Amino acid sequence: MNCAELLENFLKEIGVDENLMKNIEDMIIEFNKIDVDKTNIEYDSNYITTIIVDLLKLNSENLKYITDFCIKQHLQIGRRHKKILLRYLNYHNENDLELFFEELKFENKYIDKTLLTEFIQTVPAIKPQYAIKQFLILLNKAIEINDKNKISDYLFGIYTKLHTIHNNKTISKMDTFKYNEKYIKNDLSANSIQELKCFCEDKQSKESFYQKYVSLLKHELQQKSLLGLLEPSMNQKQQAPELFRAERIVDRKGDLHYLLTEEYDAVYLRLNQLVFDSFNNEQDFYNYVLDAIEQAYRILTNNKVFAVEIDNIYSKNRNIKWLLYSYIGVYAEKFIRTEEKRKFYDANKIAKEMFKAYGIEFDVTNEENVNTELKKYYCTKNETQIREIEDTLYKLVNTNMSRQEFHCYLEEWRFVYYGFSFNDCFIIKGVQDTHKQYTDIVKNDNKLLFIFYKHRMDERKIPCPICNGLNVAGNSYSEIGHKSWECKNMICKSRSKSNRGKRYSFKTNYMQEGTLNLDSNNIISKEMIAKWRKDITVIESDKDIYEMFIKYFSFQNEHVLFINGDEQIIFDLTNLGRNLTNISCVKDFKGITAHKEKVEICTTLFDDYFNKGKYLARFIRDKNMTKSKECIGEKLQEKKDAFIFNGDSFKILQMIPKNSVAVAVTSPPYFNAREYSQWENIYLYFIDMYNIIKNTLPTLTESGIFLYNIGDVNGNEMTIAKSNMGNKRLLLGAYSILMFEKAGYDLVDNYIWDKGEPQSKRNTNDGNFTPHYQKPINCYEHMFIFKRHGDSLHVNINKAPIGWENYVVKFMPVFKINSKGENKVGHTAPYPEDIPNFAADVFGKQGKFILDPFLGSGTSIISAVKNGYIGIGIEFSKIYAELAKKRFEEDLPGKIVELV
Repeated sequence: MNCAELLENFLKEIGVDENLMKNIEDMIIEFNKIDVDKTNIEYDSNYITTIIVDLLKLNSENLKYITDFCIKQHLQIGRRHKKILLRYLNYHNENDLELFFEELKFENKYIDKTLLTEFIQTVPAIKPQYAIKQFLILLNKAIEINDKNKISDYLFGIYTKLHTIHNNKTISKMDTFKYNEKYIKNDLSANSIQELKCFCEDKQSKESFYQKYVSLLKHELQQKSLLGLLEPSMNQKQQAPELFRAERIVDRKGDLHYLLTEEYDAVYLRLNQLVFDSFNNEQDFYNYVLDAIEQAYRILTNNKVFAVEIDNIYSKNRNIKWLLYSYIGVYAEKFIRTEEKRKFYDANKIAKEMFKAYGIEFDVTNEENVNTELKKYYCTKNETQIREIEDTLYKLVNTNMSRQEFHCYLEEWRFVYYGFSFNDCFIIKGVQDTHKQYTDIVKNDNKLLFIFYKHRMDERKIPCPICNGLNVAGNSYSEIGHKSWECKNMICKSRSKSNRGKRYSFKTNYMQEGTLNLDSNNIISKEMIAKWRKDITVIESDKDIYEMFIKYFSFQNEHVLFINGDEQIIFDLTNLGRNLTNISCVKDFKGITAHKEKVEICTTLFDDYFNKGKYLARFIRDKNMTKSKECIGEKLQEKKDAFIFNGDSFKILQMIPKNSVAVAVTSPPYFNAREYSQWENIYLYFIDMYNIIKNTLPTLTESGIFLYNIGDVNGNEMTIAKSNMGNKRLLLGAYSILMFEKAGYDLVDNYIWDKGEPQSKRNTNDGNFTPHYQKPINCYEHMFIFKRHGDSLHVNINKAPIGWENYVVKFMPVFKINSKGENKVGHTAPYPEDIPNFAADVFGKQGKFILDPFLGSGTSIISAVKNGYIGIGIEFSKIYAELAKKRFEEDLPGKIVELV
């Protein structure tokens, strides 16, 4: 029998109408045109029941059972091992079991093969009757609702698996080329197609079709970059062939422009005091850093990693490490301004959401008309019609903007801002810094390591990694800029029970290919994974960081670029099997010098973005609200221990007397992280935070400080894609620093709150011990200390609690859920008293006011009174304001708090 007859006999045997085979007759004919069915065997239903077990994933629980046993035996077992083991459980091929043990040896020094074999053999096989029953449930449900597509998918899914098992042949590269020829023309030039054809005709070549195709895509990208045919952020203006893959390059502060586009598989930028001192002033240094970010984006291969190390850097006796962190974080993610026309971006929605923030109002009876006109405005291409729609909109709204200003407002929302995607920031503790800033008691021995991924919008197709087919559909983004594809090749071996093709992307292909190339240089040791398990770690030397970066984010033989790297460390790590290049602007660095002509870095890069740029203007702006002239000074003179004001912080802060608050301390709402903190987009959130921060400034005394506790959370900025595609890690810390600096504060420093072992599984690597799978647990939040710009600061650090002698401080979060599963605090995100206690002890003056503009559950005012201060809390929610009053009275019986 051939495969079609095998399937037909099986359907008869299990009582299914044989006429169902007509649903897939045409598909079988088409399939056999591409890959002829040469099956000629006797019928055996076991062939098909094992396929059903595979397709329906019926061995999932058995796989988990064995995996758990392996973990208890202290074995490292990952996705690669599980895949082989699952194949054995499905098809019971003893060769797969042997391969499973062979693969385990790469990560495990000792394996009790006898014990593990005996355990695996005790796992009961899935009974054929059960597999058939599960298949019939699905099939009969599809028949019942007459879903012909599903019926076809289920049947054809079995057929393709049967075909694969009994016609296990490798399709030649030339056959692959012929199949793909009609799909290649849009993505490769005629010359590249000819080169690909010659490659496929060469039977001696060991390179795969996939590898060759991707290399051609890269070559064409580089050529277009040199010719200026890509978007501005990807075009290379300068060439220096002598620098291609040089090991050492002297950077005259601009020579990154000479390096080839997308030539490097990982890029590491190091910023320390030596680099800073090589510049004449802060402005030149910042311009260099921003330019380096832009060039790193261009020279880094798509979907790969850019890391930035920031050490303690002192300028005019001020440590600018965290300020630099803010500038880098914001700029790296948002330096590319792009007119976005793809369907996932709704400019009309953003434009309307921002109306109120820009002082634009409309009558609610006109809302439907406003919505309609906005949609038309951003969809219409005819300039005359656009002007007419604009006129209509201007009449529908009420605004103080001129007609031209309104036009500029509408046009602005056609654009979005792209760049790298923030992934993580490690806090790395090491050698103590001897430089004294504000105090000589607190140890400042930590440095930062930013991890960014490049996800550039690249619409060019890539082949399926299983069948090398280019008949693919790209209709999905797992995240912004990261496009995935679905294989539509009928003969592809990787098809689901519903006959869906494999879903893949360049990044997933790249990562999974690494799990198959098990050279020792691609295996990450248990010790290294343990060391970097959390995003706070301790190192013995900088070599630990370099080694982690190389092992975590590159594979054997790849090209890794260090910018201002430590030359000795890089030399010591050449044994890791990577091609390492160092380009450095540090004095006395010896290497190859680039072209005679020097690339001059733009001298206004920083100023144009951070002082005059349109991106920051979206949220660094004053709210259009009437300012209150009322003063609550007399109320605060009443003999009360604390006051709770229920209302909008923006308004109430204007009523508090100037120069009256010794310490402001708060943990603001984290953007859309809780039910009580919901904004339509992150611009609106930043506008609210900026204005409250700005209104707090006049209330502070000359030596007063603002302690601001914030964490970087996972969420969606809601400014580009409102769907899950927009989900990412949000750099709330970096933006907070920027907003404070713009509001008139100076950043003193950042105490890192080490929360210990949070209940997070974000570091799960799915048992893969190869690059790009490692994800640290996020275990810290920021506690920024700000002072008024230009004011002196008197730090009485001697009163700091034990454990606060370092800028990384460990204490536990609030456990709000008791043994009965009840929220004993009543607030979903209370913060611990350790934070306001520290602010009071170190920066305050007893008897003065301590202010919290986001009071929440009342922790700050309770702490204030315990430490001899008068507490002022502002809380927008009446429920939480009453909760805070109740907590205060329960915690401090005899003390008086007034809810206003």
